Amino acid sequence: MARRKTLHRESLLHIPLLGQFLADPAVSICIRGVDQRWVYNDYLKGSMGGFNPFTSRVFVPRHSVLSDFLRSPAGSARELNVNDNLVTELLFAVHDYLHVWSFHAIHHLAPNLGYGRAPITAENFEDFVFCHLLTEAAATVGVDYWYLSTVNLNTICDIGTSMMNRGLTTSYHESNVAEFRRFDPSLEVQSPEFFATLTAFYCTGEFPGFTAEDVRKSPLLLLWLRHELLYGEKQRRYTRQFIGSLSGGPTEGEELSRKVDIDAPWKEELLQGLGELLWRKVKNDELLSFRPPRGKAWTRQPVGVPDYGFTNLRRLKGLPPVSASSHFLNQLVTSVDYERSSDNFKRLVRRADPEDSTQMSFLLAAIEREPRVKVSPDEPLNLMLVN
Repeated sequence: MARRKTLHRESLLHIPLLGQFLADPAVSICIRGVDQRWVYNDYLKGSMGGFNPFTSRVFVPRHSVLSDFLRSPAGSARELNVNDNLVTELLFAVHDYLHVWSFHAIHHLAPNLGYGRAPITAENFEDFVFCHLLTEAAATVGVDYWYLSTVNLNTICDIGTSMMNRGLTTSYHESNVAEFRRFDPSLEVQSPEFFATLTAFYCTGEFPGFTAEDVRKSPLLLLWLRHELLYGEKQRRYTRQFIGSLSGGPTEGEELSRKVDIDAPWKEELLQGLGELLWRKVKNDELLSFRPPRGKAWTRQPVGVPDYGFTNLRRLKGLPPVSASSHFLNQLVTSVDYERSSDNFKRLVRRADPEDSTQMSFLLAAIEREPRVKVSPDEPLNLMLVN
């Protein structure tokens, strides 16, 4: 893609994937009625934006440095990047963009699968789990392995970020590749084939080329692979929970982390096709925009107490059912305008225990007296907040 020459040297638009994100006509940004300033001020942890690839939108908190940045992305971003909040939020938004883009690409490559549109049944549930893990692998490989691991962000954008020589969700960096090749001389992360390798690792927990003895001998290798092994296990569970929440299936249980089968010929073909498209997108800076599939995106009204890791509290009618969970606490608190909230409410939040349902009920009652963040009319009911 052609780049404008008028960018400020401290503009994050020098990151090519961000330019693609903002230029892709098939993906839009949805401002959610939440306030990220509760996180900046250490009351909560995590990002409150969330994502749902099936709606072709990336969600951004209404009150956040990311939403401020999007008003003037070509200018200097340094003033907004206190504690690297902007760089972190922006890279996660690009990560989520690749989730959406890969959903579109999967439909382009295999339209008959019905991923994101066809009714979810016992027969196709695991096929859709595989597809969703593909989008997670695409987001991680694209942002972390094929871009961040190859650059120093401060040479791309003179912003003084501490996120240099490391990835967003992984410790892998090309500067350490000699250590890793000591144990597997054939390792080649900067190749289209690596996409299939990492996807298989997420699905099965098996990374070819390394042994337990290798990991014992190299702390760097242990740091990298241990994180990815845990990340893959989490993603298998989160994916089955997310799709389960959209189909009425189970969202609890140890079996949700079980391995995902990757041996079917159509899966191998889809892996290869998506890997080649992703390589062109990241390495050649090709937009490769694909139209989203026709039809209604997966959605489901929760029954009883929702799983707030996958349900937008602001889209529920009336007072939301109380849940003893961190996701309920986070969504409830960030629905309140931080700057206009009372000191008493801030004290309640500071002391809140998300596992105490009585405290959560008290906090729910307290927000009735607090100023709320404006909700966007196109906010989704279903989204993925877990990470």
